[in-house]
Amino acid sequence: MRVFVRSEDMHGRKRIETQSRDACKIRARFSLNS
Repeated sequence: MRVFVRSEDMHGRKRIETQSRDACKIRARFSLNS
């Protein structure tokens, strides 16, 4: 299963996140990267 995470918080648009453990980890990485 591939995790589809779309983070467009920078542009203030909708962000699509798949409910999965990997999604949380990737989301954390994006948050730190931002």
